[in-house]
Amino acid sequence: MAIVKNSLVSIIIPTHKGSEVILNAIDSVLKQTYKDIEIIVVDDNGMGSEEQIKTAKTLENLISDKKIKYIIHEKNKNGSAARNTGFKNSNGEYFCLLDDDDTYFPEKIEKQVNEFQQLNGDYAIVLSATAIYQNGALQSTRKQIVDGYVFKDVLLHEIVINTNALMIRRNCYEELGGFDEEFFRHQDYEFSARVAFKWKIKSIPYIGVKYNTLHRNDPKNISIAMNYRAFFLMKMYKYMESFSDSTKHLIIGANMCQVVGKRKVISHPIKYYKIIIYHLLQNNLNLSFSSYLGAIIYLLIHRKAA
Repeated sequence: MAIVKNSLVSIIIPTHKGSEVILNAIDSVLKQTYKDIEIIVVDDNGMGSEEQIKTAKTLENLISDKKIKYIIHEKNKNGSAARNTGFKNSNGEYFCLLDDDDTYFPEKIEKQVNEFQQLNGDYAIVLSATAIYQNGALQSTRKQIVDGYVFKDVLLHEIVINTNALMIRRNCYEELGGFDEEFFRHQDYEFSARVAFKWKIKSIPYIGVKYNTLHRNDPKNISIAMNYRAFFLMKMYKYMESFSDSTKHLIIGANMCQVVGKRKVISHPIKYYKIIIYHLLQNNLNLSFSSYLGAIIYLLIHRKAA
């Protein structure tokens, strides 16, 4: 099916301490085969900070040539807030996100718009495949077959919705109220889970994103990482009411495995469940002891070591 003209696509690029890499991200958007686009860069460094001044200097030609909209947060907020700021200043029928240290492949937007033209309003997201790089070398390719309601799979991280790889309908983003600005980490998990709870998601095989694993914002220790993940589970728990206990147990176990690694969890399940139980309680997720015990047993039975 031919591309429907005048379907404007907004690409939001939040940036924080990314002045040395952001031009690559923007260039990859400017080189898209689909040209009905607007690029909105949201600078989350804080007005007048050293990083903000460096970023503005880096982007000055693109700003003066009106190839991008450049919006500066008065102070550093977080990635969720930056994405929402971008959305509020956008006009596109469809909406994409790109981290300042990643890039698009040339036909990403075109392929996704074409796919959307063939889908009904039950579908909120079209998801491209992703090439994952580390230190400039290709590590793996994430190609997923997704078509339908996949909320449970998203919570289990068996389907991964990288925000760089998605295109979402504007009305769906608006209805959700955008990203939850309480999240400083896992905002992508939280947002994609809420989308998957309400709408269908469709994948395409085209590799649309080069994702660079730079680990710039990784938590400094396991306790901090667990606390972030417990906060995510606490936020998600109200959406999990219809799930069986065994499914809830598996979701807790799967999230713990992703934080510390499957091998460690399988080898030392009590140790790592003690850690996550503590952080779940700190985040007011008051599950019963039997629920935690069931999670350990269910994990040992149903999750295989990597």
